[in-house]
Amino acid sequence: MNKQLELRYGLLAVGALVTGVALALFIDLSMAYGIGLGVVGAVMGALQLRSDPRLLVQTILRDLKRVLPVLFTMTLIGMLVPIWMHTGTLASLMHFGLEYLLFDNLLLAAFVFCTFISMLLGTGIGTLSTAGLVFMGIGALAGIPPAAMTGAILSGAYLGDRSSPMSSSALLIAAMTETNLMDNVKEMMRTGLPAFVLTCLAFFALGSYVYPAVGFDPVAVDSTKDLLSSKWTLSPWTYLSPAILLLVVVGLRKPIWMAMGGSILVSFLVGWSSGLSPFDMVQSTITGYSAPQADMASLMGGSGALSMLTVNIVISLSAILNSILKSTGMLSALVDPLVGRPTTSRQLFWRSGLLSFVVTLVACNQSMAALVSGDRFKDLFRDKGLPANYLARMIADTGIVVVALIPWNVNGLVASAIMGVPTVTYLPFTIFCWLTPLVALVFTGLWRHPLTKVAPSVSKSS
Repeated sequence: MNKQLELRYGLLAVGALVTGVALALFIDLSMAYGIGLGVVGAVMGALQLRSDPRLLVQTILRDLKRVLPVLFTMTLIGMLVPIWMHTGTLASLMHFGLEYLLFDNLLLAAFVFCTFISMLLGTGIGTLSTAGLVFMGIGALAGIPPAAMTGAILSGAYLGDRSSPMSSSALLIAAMTETNLMDNVKEMMRTGLPAFVLTCLAFFALGSYVYPAVGFDPVAVDSTKDLLSSKWTLSPWTYLSPAILLLVVVGLRKPIWMAMGGSILVSFLVGWSSGLSPFDMVQSTITGYSAPQADMASLMGGSGALSMLTVNIVISLSAILNSILKSTGMLSALVDPLVGRPTTSRQLFWRSGLLSFVVTLVACNQSMAALVSGDRFKDLFRDKGLPANYLARMIADTGIVVVALIPWNVNGLVASAIMGVPTVTYLPFTIFCWLTPLVALVFTGLWRHPLTKVAPSVSKSS
């Protein structure tokens, strides 16, 4: 096939994608519409390249089958968060955090607390809309600049979005690199732990010497704790049992869907034993939790299986777009000039990170970064004798954790709207999100791995 034609129609598809994403952002539509326009552009390119429609459909169906477990798990996540809200598990976690993880250095406390919540929930946006709002209120009373507090909150929130086994991004990366989720989480510690320690030191310095909580009033914290305990009788063992079960099952390296399914079931038992209506609990898992009081609604609400429908559509459309571009040769024509054919392990790391970052910049969502980079590099890593878990870590470090730093990315827009702070204003303080890619680059530069020559591997999806 003519490479110039593949590049021309590949650029047509990318142009349609960028146009669709820009229109979706401008008109305030779902990102699914933007990616859908990209799919239309890719289909037009495939037709011009005279691709076999039957083979194209078979490839699309095969690639959609690969992401089906991710879609199922995303639906479970949408059900888990509201049932935790409804039955008091999330309230107990927040009460516990305010009781034991809150100290005079509010910036460091916000980072640690939001890390704790995001690792359990696996969602940056979910952490912002719960624990994040609590700390924004406390920080305002303590005289902490909103940009600094937002940066601390986002750093913790997107640490979990990158590293939690509950994260949709981590699940999708595991699916596209054909790796084990828990092995990936362990591998992410190589760069995540140094970045976490350095971020703690940075917020300790900022919170102690630059932005101390001079006006901190414990009454504000007590009022939040009283609000939580007024709705639920917070019993650590009863209401935390769904979270404890989740951690135990994940720790036993069982499938994540099993951990979430068990936690949902235990949440129903806890709610039923507390006198909650089974119908109301089922409704919460489907349509989302709606707090009965307005003051409680400011702390938690929403989610539900239906809320994940749009997310699942975005993931599915991204998979379709990647499948069309890949099978028609358009993806290679677009990517080859950027990343070429790496010949060393260091080049593999750096160029996979570069591709992940560029795709995140252009596509405005992390799904495409996982799909494109995973598909492009997983076999190249294995051909060099490198575990694909290394690739999974690099995608997470360069294509996932940075999403809240990009003003036109969905995550950056939502974070700015929830926190009330422009992206460019909080960006310098979102230390973990920009420090992690730097740690990954330094780690790759210093790292040594003995290469083993192996026969070219064949993708499991082919």
